[in-house]
Amino acid sequence: PRLIPAPQIGIIRLNYEIGGFTAQEFSEQLAYARENPAIKGVVFIINSPGGSAAYSEEMYLDILHTRQTMPVVASIDLLAASGGYYAAAAADEIYAKPTSTVGSIGVIASLPGDALIEEDLLTTGPYKGFGGTRDGFTRQMEAAKQTFLEAVSNGRGERLNADLDFLSRAEVFTGLQALNLGLVDGLLATDETVQRTADLAGLRNYETVELYPLVYGEEQPVPF
Repeated sequence: PRLIPAPQIGIIRLNYEIGGFTAQEFSEQLAYARENPAIKGVVFIINSPGGSAAYSEEMYLDILHTRQTMPVVASIDLLAASGGYYAAAAADEIYAKPTSTVGSIGVIASLPGDALIEEDLLTTGPYKGFGGTRDGFTRQMEAAKQTFLEAVSNGRGERLNADLDFLSRAEVFTGLQALNLGLVDGLLATDETVQRTADLAGLRNYETVELYPLVYGEEQPVPF
């Protein structure tokens, strides 16, 4: 007789600052989940201070794409700040611990220096070596901040109890405060979040699998 694999909830762990390598690993694990018919839902466990705005946005969009085929739930362990929370905002639901650190909704970067003209350096424009004026860079930062706030607003919807102007101050909150602000849906342990994901997927009997070793090989350790 043909053996049908038990339905599975896949676990993805985000344990580092967000950069190109982190985002690539994350996206490949989500792609594996989408392509594997046994996986019916994904829980991603967050311990991240954030990182690159561009790669955080890429992860956000990848989660939205995955949600078209299965529920994706975020479980904030110790920390989901800045880009870590940006990615979480795309999830169907977000859960935290009472003392988790949540928020820092905004962007940070260093302003470019003043444009200098060097006689022995040929460029086709005065800002080729700097990227633009300091005022222009400030406007880009403001646009990035608004994109982040819109992602949070769209992701949380009517569950959000905080004003966007208040969130734009980029404060961090405990899990309990984040619950009151509507930034998370509840305070749950990770195993309870897995069960909640199974409920969203309509599963009664299921297995839990770590996606990292399935994607990259059993000989590579799963990061904790």
